[in-house]
Amino acid sequence: MTENHVSGMEASAVSVLKRAVELDHSGRFQESLVCYQEGIQLLLDVLKGIPLLLM
Repeated sequence: MTENHVSGMEASAVSVLKRAVELDHSGRFQESLVCYQEGIQLLLDVLKGIPLLLM
């Protein structure tokens, strides 16, 4: 994965998680849950694309 692609995925995750918080604050809990799940999945996908540094 290229650095730009990872940055784009991170930005997408942040955007989705911000939306989740907005929905949460407005009482739209079911929709916020979906956004939380999608945002977390995006972050996990980013982590999968980062090679582990073994010491």
